[in-house]
Amino acid sequence: MKQIIAPQIVSNSAAKLATGENCRYENSRAAEGVMNARSKTEGLSNKVVWDISDFSNQAMALEFVNSLRSTLCVYYNTLSHIYGEYNIETVRQDGLSLVVVPHTYSLERFTHIPEHAIRPTGLSLFPGWFYGHKAPYVMTMLVKNKNGRRRTKPILPENALAVIDKLEPGKAFLPLLMRGDLREFNQRTPYVHLHRLVPEFLTTLSAFDRGQLAGLILDRRKNLFSNRAPIVPR
Repeated sequence: MKQIIAPQIVSNSAAKLATGENCRYENSRAAEGVMNARSKTEGLSNKVVWDISDFSNQAMALEFVNSLRSTLCVYYNTLSHIYGEYNIETVRQDGLSLVVVPHTYSLERFTHIPEHAIRPTGLSLFPGWFYGHKAPYVMTMLVKNKNGRRRTKPILPENALAVIDKLEPGKAFLPLLMRGDLREFNQRTPYVHLHRLVPEFLTTLSAFDRGQLAGLILDRRKNLFSNRAPIVPR
């Protein structure tokens, strides 16, 4: 005699319970994903981020800013910090961005730097190849021609700094980078706009700390005209 196995019947209430648990599980996962995305976005909003999504040569932009790590300090306006040591990381979130990640416990970190002590300069720094130079970098600055009209002139960094120091005797030019300074010129090459530190506004820092910070920036800017290999387009 064959044994008849009755089909398993799931009650409506059990089915509803199982469905409800699954819905709650999926909703929980979705909410967690939203929270993680929001946390990541909020985290980036507090950092120095350069969006290179629309850059024609993103690899060159990364190489260019990486070459500046030993040349220019970075100002974090959200923290009022200046960092001398940092890494550059790539983040894919609504495009591609480069994020400055400071060495938190580095001795080359200065706090209580007010944003009004950081000023734009109108000066830009380009890879040397773009202007036909073998040097790693070329600076551009506005100069007046014989007719009194202003035009942008490419100058080697050592010459540009000599001009600036002559125009402002006794006032050190202390270049920095901050959020928004990495840009692209005519979809051909990356470049950076330069900000500068004005030590007179560092009223909360001791004279010793102001001297240390200025010394760090001046020491770094020497690398603008170093003998390092130039960045070339690929």
